[in-house]
Amino acid sequence: YEADGEPVHVHCIMNWRVSAFFYRYNRERGMDKAEARAIMARQWSPEDSDDPRAFVWEEFIRKGEE
Repeated sequence: YEADGEPVHVHCIMNWRVSAFFYRYNRERGMDKAEARAIMARQWSPEDSDDPRAFVWEEFIRKGEE
């Protein structure tokens, strides 16, 4: 939700991109790492992905945890 309380809809053909960005967004807004990961895991989990293209997004997630 944004400041006006309305839901935000984001669409991407590759779940990992949106999931990774929302993970980082939630963390930047102060959400606990475990909660942000749980929300992300509903759509995509880097640990469960076998697509080699997902590696970039796993790295993006890790950088948000530093």
